[in-house]
Amino acid sequence: MKNKQECSFGKVLFILGIFFIVAIGAFYLGAMCYETAYGYGNDIEYEIKVQRATQAAIWTLTAVAAQDIPWAIQRDLGGKPDQVVALTEPMSSQHGFLTANDVTPYNTGGLFYIKDDPLVIDFPAATEKVNMFGSIVNAWQVPIADVGAKGADRGEGGKYLILPPDYKGDIPKGYLIIQSDTNRVHYAFRPVATPLGTTEEAAQHSRKLKVYRLSQADNPPEMDFIDATGKDWFTQP
Repeated sequence: MKNKQECSFGKVLFILGIFFIVAIGAFYLGAMCYETAYGYGNDIEYEIKVQRATQAAIWTLTAVAAQDIPWAIQRDLGGKPDQVVALTEPMSSQHGFLTANDVTPYNTGGLFYIKDDPLVIDFPAATEKVNMFGSIVNAWQVPIADVGAKGADRGEGGKYLILPPDYKGDIPKGYLIIQSDTNRVHYAFRPVATPLGTTEEAAQHSRKLKVYRLSQADNPPEMDFIDATGKDWFTQP
């Protein structure tokens, strides 16, 4: 009995010894890695460079993410740069999309270039079954206009005309004028079903939206929506 107890005690001491050696090694290895990465010997100029590089990556994240959307529309969905995506069901794990939720069937465009031809977004009025809302943003994804009940159309619908910086052309009447500070714009709209509506009706409502160029205003083209439901669509940087 005594031999068994001594044997068990010896095993415990052996395991504790191994653990102690590993812990000491990990401590010194961690200290060496920390000193190499953030080392005490690094001067302030090096630290400034690290911080500026980090801040630049964070600062440009929104612009890069915006540009990834039209690329993903072409690469993953086989669409065109200006083609509009209108889901019939909410987004899922198949859709790598920054900040999107998984309860509304989004209607979203790519990154529209408007310098040579302003963009028109003909936004549908809300109904008792569906209320669509969202934002139009610049190339940095900074909002330049809200749409829907909280926007200029007050939920009654309307034609938003998005102008590029320093636009010199004629501005026709009958539009809700939005001035962009970048030559590219993006939007993401969320059709939300009221207690009287369904997700299917919300998706159908979003397809009342029309997007075209000001030069096409006299004869707007038919919308050719892409449904990304059930498809891999990765837009993250």
